[in-house]
Amino acid sequence: MSKKLINKIIKFAENKGLRIYRGYSGRCMFGRRCIGIVGDLGPAVAAAEFIKRKTGYSYSRDSMGLEAIVYFSDIEDNGE
Repeated sequence: MSKKLINKIIKFAENKGLRIYRGYSGRCMFGRRCIGIVGDLGPAVAAAEFIKRKTGYSYSRDSMGLEAIVYFSDIEDNGE
């Protein structure tokens, strides 16, 4: 996956006050790792929707206790 795209997602999320989870392995990913956005559900989903409109990549979401993560399983990122 393009490091340029990953860097744009990181910068966009951080500008929105959200955190990035690099190397996230979500449900049914069987060890594959991707990029995720962590924060309150509303802002995280809003950021993911914007990224989806711009890139065409779909996202999923999981609860992380008080926060949520939205992740793009097709945007591979091992956290490097």
